[in-house]
Amino acid sequence: MPYDDATFSTRFGTLAALVHRSGPSAPSVVFLHGNSASKELFASQLNLCANVGMNCLAVDFPGHGKSEKASDPQAAYSMPGYAGVVTDILNDLQWGDVHIVGWSLGGHVALELMYDNPRVTGCMIVGTPPIQMSEESVAAAFLPTTTMNLAFKPDFDREDARAYGQAMLGDCVAITNEFVERVQRTDGNARLWLARNGIAGNGIDQKALAETSTIPLAVVHGIHDVFVNLNYLQGLKYGNLWRGEVQLLDAGHASHVERPAEFNKLLKAFLAETCSPAAGNRTPATAGHSIPTN
Repeated sequence: MPYDDATFSTRFGTLAALVHRSGPSAPSVVFLHGNSASKELFASQLNLCANVGMNCLAVDFPGHGKSEKASDPQAAYSMPGYAGVVTDILNDLQWGDVHIVGWSLGGHVALELMYDNPRVTGCMIVGTPPIQMSEESVAAAFLPTTTMNLAFKPDFDREDARAYGQAMLGDCVAITNEFVERVQRTDGNARLWLARNGIAGNGIDQKALAETSTIPLAVVHGIHDVFVNLNYLQGLKYGNLWRGEVQLLDAGHASHVERPAEFNKLLKAFLAETCSPAAGNRTPATAGHSIPTN
């Protein structure tokens, strides 16, 4: 395993993470997981990045995985709250410019960081529609399903945890008891306050950011996703969409888990094209480095 277990003190408590350090001048990538999930789902991508000499980090959000429950649930369980703890960890690591790869909830947090954190020089979102923080925008961007309603249910029994976890990972992935236990262990306040903070408009206008930002943005989507409305994703006007279109994979919501080889090929290409100084980005931390494409 080319990465280590680590813990970090943040504004909302101690968080667990997986970290690989290649050196202060190496390119850096941060992986952010989905609602009620955890960092282990990025194992394949961590291996990829570590093996080509990148710094990489996957963190358990507050109240998720092995991290502590948030000391201030209302503030922490929001897009700005989650972005804040990632910034705390990056400050601790003293990494320079970074690329963010965010899946589902993690993609929304990635967009918050893309707006607010000057370190971010590239962003890939997976199973994530850039939205305005309103009920109307959520209704347009997401599909109305019974499973979708579980995303905001405070208390999960084991049946809820298994149903939600299976919908997140897709039918072709056999979920383990360990994964179900992680889902069920998630702080129910995280789902409760995610909904309340979203309805209250607590966060940036992600749609406007995606439409206007010059930072390279890759949008990856599984065509069998049971949560996200593909028509909404493809109907947005993007400021700097990587390869000029949404990247589609024969997968569900978690394409990085269901189709790791295909997903990793896209990820390597995105990093190769946007981590290079020749790409014209603000990447002093990546000078002299490039990412192999094969």
